[in-house]
Amino acid sequence: MVVGEGNELNIVNMEQLGFQAGEKVLFGEIVENGKLLKMSVMGYSVEGKMKVAVGVAADVEMDMVEGTKIVVVADIVGWNYDESRG
Repeated sequence: MVVGEGNELNIVNMEQLGFQAGEKVLFGEIVENGKLLKMSVMGYSVEGKMKVAVGVAADVEMDMVEGTKIVVVADIVGWNYDESRG
């Protein structure tokens, strides 16, 4: 079944959730930033590797490195990061 609208599984850059390379953050912070942007954060991938970590505990500390991707469920068709930040 194909649906034209609604939430889909997406992989976004860490910058789209407000994080930069070199930061140390708890996974829970990533989840909270996702909530503010109406996204459900599911996991992440580091440095463009195909291995994705899902079901990560909120207290896991992450080193944000260049190429970190965040796996989210969201409706991001036509989504604008700058507008969503208010």
